[in-house]
Amino acid sequence: MPGRPKDKLKYLNGLNEKDFPFLIADILSVHFNHSNIKIMDGTGDGKRDIFSVDQRGNNVITQCKFHYDFNKTSGSSETDEIVIALNKFGHNHGFFCTSGKLSPQSKREYSDNYKNFNLNWIEGHEMVDIVLENPTLRRIWFENEKIHLIDNRISIPFILRKLPEGVLFEYNFPESLALQNGVHLKIKQKELINPRQLYPLNHLDIRKSINAFGNAIGYCATIEKNVNFNSINDVKEEILNALVNDTNIQFEDSYVSVRFGIPYFPEQEESYRNFKAEKFNLPVNSETYVVYKDTFIDEYDFLIDVNEDWKLPDRIHMSQLDNLCYYNREQDFVFYLEYTCEVNKDLHPHIVRQIEIEKVIWSKSLFIIVNNNSDELFTNYPPSESYKYTDNYKLLCWIHPTPMIYPADVIEFENSLKDDNFESSKTLIINVAHHNNLEIIDWQKASKIIAIDNDDPFPLNPKTTYRLVDIFEEFSTIPSPINPESRSFIFECVFFVSEHNDQLLKERIDSLGELFDEIGNVDYYNFTIDNQTTNSIFLRVVYNPAYKLHLSTLENLKILSKDAQQSFDNIERKVKKIFPKGNRYTNNYWFEELGVFLKRD
Repeated sequence: MPGRPKDKLKYLNGLNEKDFPFLIADILSVHFNHSNIKIMDGTGDGKRDIFSVDQRGNNVITQCKFHYDFNKTSGSSETDEIVIALNKFGHNHGFFCTSGKLSPQSKREYSDNYKNFNLNWIEGHEMVDIVLENPTLRRIWFENEKIHLIDNRISIPFILRKLPEGVLFEYNFPESLALQNGVHLKIKQKELINPRQLYPLNHLDIRKSINAFGNAIGYCATIEKNVNFNSINDVKEEILNALVNDTNIQFEDSYVSVRFGIPYFPEQEESYRNFKAEKFNLPVNSETYVVYKDTFIDEYDFLIDVNEDWKLPDRIHMSQLDNLCYYNREQDFVFYLEYTCEVNKDLHPHIVRQIEIEKVIWSKSLFIIVNNNSDELFTNYPPSESYKYTDNYKLLCWIHPTPMIYPADVIEFENSLKDDNFESSKTLIINVAHHNNLEIIDWQKASKIIAIDNDDPFPLNPKTTYRLVDIFEEFSTIPSPINPESRSFIFECVFFVSEHNDQLLKERIDSLGELFDEIGNVDYYNFTIDNQTTNSIFLRVVYNPAYKLHLSTLENLKILSKDAQQSFDNIERKVKKIFPKGNRYTNNYWFEELGVFLKRD
């Protein structure tokens, strides 16, 4: 905001000692993107501390010092106290915030005397700039040419789901509650919520939902009186604690997901007339918590948290992130977590586009139905793929080649897709088909035939899988609440079995296969012989067991890790029976063949 610093101080005239730390807390949240804000009790002299976590995960202590005289200068004796507080709690990052000013000398000493600390300050005129330049802070704190806590209302939509059943969960909240700092909370039930406020929303199966004309059925919590930005977190905690502390809610084989939508400033009178009107949303993303047993946790932690037995690789290159996994150093096997959901055109545009690209390629391809004795007709033009079609027929597919480089736009891609060699061969194949009265079908019918006994090339509701690296980097794009049955717990162990010059390799592998036939739940396993390496031959064993849907990933791992360990120990014994030099080799394999340091010795 332009103007002299001293001229801006007049805007602070509406501020008082009680509201000052709440203003600073909102500035930390909205302007500096801090989280986990906690305002501590004050000493009665206008000084209060705030604990928070910055964007990089550093613990931060902020000291607030309010003066009614906005021209008052804080000296070294006051700024030194923040360093004392940082030393006390073992933190290195701090703010000193005053409604007045800092003297040039104290600023110098503040920076020069404590080089081991990351120290910052905010003076009165800087607060004015921050508040007036930020629409959210201005809406909450600025009115009638003064900075003060305005009499605002904020609404927070939310929904409840019972999982893994995937149904609405109905709960009777008290209509009115009083929060800290005199904030009033009212909760309306069976509200229509625009899905955009819950984005990205995992919609209920239509058979398990109530007809809400495209909207979600849920609740709306509205707070008023002494409302600041950080009151939103207080409301969420109050709602979650109400569910956790209700002994009538039974959590035997299920849990409750609470998805909080984007908060907004409601109209004075909400009605169907302004239901679809654009709202003044606050900069808070939708988030989901899982309530079960006697606690609640963030949905991210429910999905991704593991115990101390599992470590990420000590070193992995960006190009190797496909192989990102957790590693059990004691047992020498790895664990992948995957999550599968339906493709959403807004969340996964690259997948939708790729499907459209594939459709264009298939539309220019060739599909012919032949009987089982007609393969020799196309000896000179072998098909790309062949699929069984009833007992006596096959579907032969000649798929158009995909260029290495092509336009991003699907229409441009379709217009540019042409391969002269393929078109020439295609004409000859069509002539053979016509000469022998064979049926040529279009790509849509071909895809339906393939889908009978194989994966549908173009399913009505295509799915996408988030690997571990995707969950870390793109968790916010996973529609929520998550479906617990859409997780996959995948364990892998690698065994060295032999050298390439082993004369008995084939017989030994056959013998090993016979031993593996004795393993129970064989459908949970996948065995692969890797003989594409330079010197050695390896056995890669993937184990994908069933798990308990209502338990978190952490709790499932406690059970499944022991199960996987026993399974791999059993397989290792069988390997050593057949291969004299057979041994567990996961860590070394990852380094030698994949270039990933699971563990540096």
